[in-house]
Amino acid sequence: MLGTLLLLTVGSPVGLGLVVVLTGAMIPPLLVLCNVLTELTVHHTVLTQAFSWLGSASAAGSAAAAAGSGSAIDSLGAHGGFAITTASATAMTLLSLAGLRLLPTPKR
Repeated sequence: MLGTLLLLTVGSPVGLGLVVVLTGAMIPPLLVLCNVLTELTVHHTVLTQAFSWLGSASAAGSAAAAAGSGSAIDSLGAHGGFAITTASATAMTLLSLAGLRLLPTPKR
């Protein structure tokens, strides 16, 4: 979420390139964390199904984000697309924090 806030302040193509690399570098650790949490909290007999749901949700979220950002860019320009990205990242961060209490304690 914090990386996407930087998108709203960028004023040059070089700065945009640096911010996009920084923001993009946060995606692999996030995906690994999602997979680890899934593995620790889901019963092993349905683990494949859980990973399938995780991958499907990720793809659906990416598609919805691309559609929303594209629409915002068409009507509001690049800054509007960055604002949608920041708003979405903020919403997902808040939902994730709210959902932390719902996670079962991992079994070791």
